Amino acid sequence: MRCLRENLALEVLEIIRDINEYERARVLSELSEYLPENLYPEVLEIIRDIQDESRRAHALSELSEYLPENLYPEVLEIIRDIQDESRRAHALSELYKYLPENLYPEVLESVGLFKDLYFSANAISGFLPQLEKLSVHFGTWKKILDVLAYQYRWQLILALLDVRPTIIRLGGDDAFIDIIQSVREVSQQWP
Repeated sequence: MRCLRENLALEVLEIIRDINEYERARVLSELSEYLPENLYPEVLEIIRDIQDESRRAHALSELSEYLPENLYPEVLEIIRDIQDESRRAHALSELYKYLPENLYPEVLESVGLFKDLYFSANAISGFLPQLEKLSVHFGTWKKILDVLAYQYRWQLILALLDVRPTIIRLGGDDAFIDIIQSVREVSQQWP
């Protein structure tokens, strides 16, 4: 990765503060991989000041790939402050790709704070490939499956493929087939 010199990066961040939110979020998204790591707290401050939640969520999603591990709790706090559930779900689903494993339980808790379960399902969807690392117990898995059922059928099928290892660990080989057959039966009743 090519980093900007710190003094140049500081100047660029000052310029970014003075441009409109749309461009600010866009430039921060593009610039994030070139910033020195010690400037990421300032970048998060700039992102926090973006009023448009869509732009803020997008900038956080793009930045999360480059963040040092110690800043993820602050990112989660900024994401929780996003009122629009659709935007918050998008930001959480993108964050999962880079999130340190020790924060998985905290993010799962954040997913439970959505009023609309469709957005909870969207938020958790990005996290599903990492689910087996948590070795979730059956009660937690049942709650996750209940939330996933609020997605469109095609999204549910893809989600089930992502969590197949967890389904097999908790219920054996037949459990996955049983769940798919249940989805098919429901689909026949409500096309």
